[in-house]
Amino acid sequence: MTLPATAAEALLLEAAQDGTTGATPFYGTVEWSKGVDSAGQPTLVAKATVPGRSLGISVVIGRNNDRTVPASDIMEITFTTPVNSPGGTIDGLPGVLMKNEELVQGVALAGASARIVPNAFLFALANSPADIAANTDLLTTRSFMDLAIMYSSGKRAIVTLNEDHQTQMLFGQVLAAWSRVDTTAAAPAPEPPPVTPTVPSGTAPPATKTVKTMTLRADGTIDTAAPAAPSDTVAPTPYLEAVDEAYTAYNQGEYARALALWLPLAKNGDGHAENGIGDLYHEGHGVKQSDSEAFRWYYMAAKQRVPEAQFSLGILYASGHGVRRDPVRAYMWLALSAAGGFDPAVAERDRAAALLTTAQIDQAAKIGARWDPNAKKRP
Repeated sequence: MTLPATAAEALLLEAAQDGTTGATPFYGTVEWSKGVDSAGQPTLVAKATVPGRSLGISVVIGRNNDRTVPASDIMEITFTTPVNSPGGTIDGLPGVLMKNEELVQGVALAGASARIVPNAFLFALANSPADIAANTDLLTTRSFMDLAIMYSSGKRAIVTLNEDHQTQMLFGQVLAAWSRVDTTAAAPAPEPPPVTPTVPSGTAPPATKTVKTMTLRADGTIDTAAPAAPSDTVAPTPYLEAVDEAYTAYNQGEYARALALWLPLAKNGDGHAENGIGDLYHEGHGVKQSDSEAFRWYYMAAKQRVPEAQFSLGILYASGHGVRRDPVRAYMWLALSAAGGFDPAVAERDRAAALLTTAQIDQAAKIGARWDPNAKKRP
């Protein structure tokens, strides 16, 4: 399957000129697409514009075809600045980082940048097996890319390029194609059709699963001891039967089996599988307990409008577990979950709303508009 170009949000944050805390935001757009390099291998291409600064950004991520260069992949990053740019040209690219939230610190990709001329850079991704694995994970599972830049005036800034779910699928598709070339030393093969889990003959029953619920206590801790209840029937997905098999294993305490079933589905973009992995990390079942990892998996699922994941994400934002406490985003995700039909979210949404002003509720509505369940239904 060839994915079309997909548009998302771009953000330029410029540090204050006087060195004080805070930054000035300028919003724009970015379009991701798939290209082809001179060797016939696929590339990832981003074209972004930030009108408020008349700034253009081009990113091309391709395979390193020059084996004399110690790099697995090469990022060609080019900026276009106006003659009267307040900061001047872009003279430095200290790093490229990946993250899952727009306004948080990212994790740096392993590699090194080199300036070719003002406004033009190469970023060479490190080629050790450990660095390749870490970089591949960051590129395919994190939904925001940060370009740390420095103007010729000395002012620092960050360009954040959003990757929606379709873009993350595009990243996975291209990196998988590179991997096949590496292992076969042959021309790129056509994309294989997705593998559908084998299902016994006969009509499959409606998909239901038992899910945990979380409640935020008055002291800010999370109560996960509430009785589990069946969720509403969810819309079918290409991997639904396997997702249900994983939930059966989860409910029977077979957490390692649940994780083994969910992981390949999550890598193919199944939101219910991503939510299940988030549950495992949140509760420490079969994996080391980590609220930050739970947040990462819930966030990927929540963006796909999985109400249970949106609910869990709201609770984490409300409590500050795994992410900086943010009452506005807590309310936003809980409201989206309730709108998506997840009943336990209603009471928590109302509790969160009671802590906000009308302006903050309006702000939450604006931020959450892109994930409104009434705007786009899951297939």
